[in-house]
Amino acid sequence: MNKIIIDEYEKELTNINGCLEIQQTPCHIHLYGNNLISKLLVKNNSKLILTLENNATLKLETLWQNSNENFEFILNMTTKTNLDCRINIETEKHVNLNIQNNIQSDENQSKIRIHVVTEKNGNCKIAATGYIKANTKKNEFLEELKGLTENENSITFLPNLITETNDVTAMHNATIKGIDEEELFYLTTKGISESKAKELIKNGFLNKTDKEVNNES
Repeated sequence: MNKIIIDEYEKELTNINGCLEIQQTPCHIHLYGNNLISKLLVKNNSKLILTLENNATLKLETLWQNSNENFEFILNMTTKTNLDCRINIETEKHVNLNIQNNIQSDENQSKIRIHVVTEKNGNCKIAATGYIKANTKKNEFLEELKGLTENENSITFLPNLITETNDVTAMHNATIKGIDEEELFYLTTKGISESKAKELIKNGFLNKTDKEVNNES
């Protein structure tokens, strides 16, 4: 996997593909072309600004595990950009994520999905804001926040959608649930231990691949 290390405040990148490691905070990256970030590494108490410049695309999919993170993430979109952002969080500690998606111009497509699994004493607070600027046209915004926990008080979602224009398709949803007892019972009747069954349910919730699971072993 390619790794790009950023150790300066402002950087322009084009057509990146691989792992992005942020060593500078705050940091502002301008993205051009078609970009794929398969892993995002940030330090605790970090602030990252990603600006998708005209016609840029970004697919970001990252997994954070056992993190002790306080992270502010701002995503800016200019004309005709396309964002597909997926952040999976699995933690026994504490995660505090403030993510903001600013749609600043016309004809942008934005999809943000955050899935959280907390275990033991883990707790997670996600503040997610979608802001669609006034006088913009033909934008699409989708935000999905989902949490899975054995402790109902260990996940907090604060979704916020601010639209200053009528010419937009925008929606967001947030759900938090515990492990499904019927699903757990079904797996244990197949000879799977309860702890292994819970692990399978959590991995499925995060849509982790077999390769990702094996790499953790």
